[in-house]
Amino acid sequence: MAGLALVLALSTASAANASCPSIARAPMSDRGSTLSGQWLYDARMREARRARTWRYAWTGINGAIAVGSFALLPLVPSEQRLELVIGGVGSTATALLTWFVPLEVEATLDRKVKATSLCDGLRIEEELTAAAAEDEAVRVSWPFHLINLGAGALYTVIVGVGTPLLVGKDRWASGVVDGVVAFALGEAQLFTQPTRLAGRYEAYGRRDRAPRALGWVQPVAGGGAVFTLGSSF
Repeated sequence: MAGLALVLALSTASAANASCPSIARAPMSDRGSTLSGQWLYDARMREARRARTWRYAWTGINGAIAVGSFALLPLVPSEQRLELVIGGVGSTATALLTWFVPLEVEATLDRKVKATSLCDGLRIEEELTAAAAEDEAVRVSWPFHLINLGAGALYTVIVGVGTPLLVGKDRWASGVVDGVVAFALGEAQLFTQPTRLAGRYEAYGRRDRAPRALGWVQPVAGGGAVFTLGSSF
């Protein structure tokens, strides 16, 4: 009971000394603000590395499919060429979008923003993490799945309607297969997109909204105390 009372007393004292406001939690002490900001930054850095690897990988995959599609044009019968052209154009567009529209969290790797104070530092880290987490969540939301579905359906229609007009042969069956493959590739890219930061930031804002915020002082056997952080996340 004495140990519990000491923890409560120290936690209350820490809450009373809280000085930095938070957009996700209760006001934090200087110590809590420092640890909070560092944790958020580290979480973004880890996610940024995953995001860059994902972007490089999928740019390469889509680029390779585009190059392969155009390279095969002279080698296939005329009735198959429209499929390769549409696939090559679609893969090129996807590769360019993947390369030039990276996940927002990736900007952490080239970050140049500097805080002018401890509280300003916490505010910056929380705002940047909140924006990056929201971007991750939005990029895998249902409109993007509908875009993949629409792209696959468009592929099917163009091949099914266009091939008979160009060469007089029915290619609806191939068009359906091509559309399904295009949809599956788009879904695979969404499925592998990093989303860990979105969940971690949600947990950061939801867990332990008490004034002690990110950390508290805990007495240890033999005297003294230790600042505890790990279980706050």
